[in-house]
Order: sequence, then C-alpha cells, then structure tokens
Amino acid sequence: MINSRTVTICTGAGCKGWNAERIAQGLREAGADLGLDELEIRSVPCMKRCGGGVSIQVSACNSLLKFKREEEAVNVLIPEKMIPVPA
Repeated sequence: MINSRTVTICTGAGCKGWNAERIAQGLREAGADLGLDELEIRSVPCMKRCGGGVSIQVSACNSLLKFKREEEAVNVLIPEKMIPVPA
C-alpha cells in the first residue's frame, strides 16, 4: 500500500554504488527511533534516473530527490518538512 509516508529508493547498479542500501537502512532506523510506524521504505530495482547519487521518490510530494550520503537523506526526509509526523 502506498501512503503519504512512503519513500521509494532505487537499488539499481548506479545507486548501489552510492550506498542505496545504507541510506534505506538509515531511514528505517531513524523512522523507528521517532516512532513513525506508518513510514514505509521501499526498494525498487531501477528508477532510470542514474547519476549523481541515490534516486529517492517521496510520495508525499511526488518529487524525485538525489542523495549521496545517508546523513543527507535522513536529515531531509525524516523531519516534518517532507514526511508529516503524526500528531
């Protein structure tokens, strides 16, 4: 089920080179630490947006973002700016 708290992460060859799995795990851990039970992190084979970092689609804003480091992704995606935190 896709909801407003779904984050889709590309795990194609290029994104794997940018540590896509590490970024996915960091987002899962940060979400769990904050009690965001509805946060869903999905991995997909390839988003065909290669180059410049890991491709990440956020359902809440329907935007494709690129991240090169786990810390960047967690700092941008987990705060209330992108993924609404339940009240």
